[in-house]
Order: sequence, then structure tokens, then C-alpha cells
Amino acid sequence: MKNLSTGVLPAEVVADIGEQMQTIKAEITQLQQTTPPTDFTVEQIKAWLEVLKATANEKAVHLLYRTDRRCSERN
Repeated sequence: MKNLSTGVLPAEVVADIGEQMQTIKAEITQLQQTTPPTDFTVEQIKAWLEVLKATANEKAVHLLYRTDRRCSERN
């Protein structure tokens, strides 16, 4: 707790954060170079929903909700 109150982080924490940032940047680069599919299969959607259920990623659930609302508005 002393480290947090002084604004000083242990070197291991800084290294972990730097490593996570590099991983995220690599993922972003890979996604930017990937052509998204024009349509999804039922199996792909079910697999994606299972992953969401297992990880409970709030941002992904929000994105799914927004996408679902847009699809409902079109129909």
C-alpha cells in the first residue's frame, strides 16, 4: 500500500504493464491487417457467445447489445 500512496510502482508491475501493452499493440496490428468476414456462421456466433459467457467481458457484451439493437432496428 505504501507504493501506491507514493505513486511508485515495483519494477515487476511496470514490466508486466509494459508486456501487456506490447501484447495489445500486437493484437491491434493483427486485427488491422485482417479482413473481417462479410457474414458469420451459426457455429461462429455460438462459439463467440460461449466465450463471452465464460469470460464475462463487459465491453464485448456492450458491443453485442449495440449490434443486436442495430439489427433489430433494420428489421
